[in-house]
Amino acid sequence: MQTIPANPLLHHPQRPLPRHVAVIGAGTIGPDIGYYLKRALPQIRLTLVDVAQPALDRALQRCHDYARKAVARGKMSEADAAAITADIVGTLDYGALADCDWVIEAATENLALKRRLFADVERIVSPQALITSNTSSLPAKRIFAELEHPGRATVTHFFAPAWRNPAVEVIDWDKLDADVLAYLRWLFAFTGKVPLLTDDVVCFMLDRVFDNWCNDAALLLDRATAAEIDGAVAR
Repeated sequence: MQTIPANPLLHHPQRPLPRHVAVIGAGTIGPDIGYYLKRALPQIRLTLVDVAQPALDRALQRCHDYARKAVARGKMSEADAAAITADIVGTLDYGALADCDWVIEAATENLALKRRLFADVERIVSPQALITSNTSSLPAKRIFAELEHPGRATVTHFFAPAWRNPAVEVIDWDKLDADVLAYLRWLFAFTGKVPLLTDDVVCFMLDRVFDNWCNDAALLLDRATAAEIDGAVAR
């Protein structure tokens, strides 16, 4: 693991804030990642990419619904909601990624698919663009090792619901550029996340804890109800 400051906000990045971010995958977590970014950085352009138009339509509606509910609950002004929901588009065309500063993949947990996807992405974006995956279990060295510029690519694993859960794992691996690692940790901290620096191992850190926690909870079902187990955990 690389030696970097314990406090990510002590980093002074040379790279500016992103202007155009794309999220590939408009299913469960992809739109939530996009909404978190737009809420934290409303000035950015956000492009959601998927292979199915209905998924894109649902994802765009979800982003607007989040903002509408926040306004209704008095947690956001109409002006802020308008800024957050502006410049969000959905597309089936990967060519829309050409001028992205950062591409985040949140597609199916399939290694071969991810490798093909990132090979296509690398042919489209500039060599300076950041490329990250939201995989919860596949090591970065398995996903990115064949890229032409692997130093700008890693795993950024968000924990659900991604738009409000502060946890995000930033995976350190042997080909990752130290400046990129420091920048991502700084960017997440700057936008209200808690970046967890994690080694490049199967299931990283969060899923190793969460999966065992869920298994232990299930093993208690013969002696307590689900509500009782949830209540004990919450306390």
